[in-house]
Amino acid sequence: MQKGRKPSLVFVVLQKALRATRHSSCGHVLIDAGYDSVTFETGKNGILEFFYIPLTPSFTPRRYIEYIKAAKAEGVEVTIIYSLSHAWSGSGGMLDIHDNATKA
Repeated sequence: MQKGRKPSLVFVVLQKALRATRHSSCGHVLIDAGYDSVTFETGKNGILEFFYIPLTPSFTPRRYIEYIKAAKAEGVEVTIIYSLSHAWSGSGGMLDIHDNATKA
């Protein structure tokens, strides 16, 4: 990181989450709904290795669940989701589901 520059929010979140779980024996997976924003932080000092899964629209809650279950089936103990807000307000998220369910 350049002297005088503040770290990005993504960097800080990754650093804290991965360090807090660094003793996991089965690794980490990161599900990224943030349009590859996490890939800009890989390889930086302080970021541990993790498996990377990009999540693209549609951001239905069911897709998040499928990705989490797939990671668990592979033996991954720690799953980090960046960003869950897409499941609420993103394309196919809960607000879309609600709008579609209430249309008459």
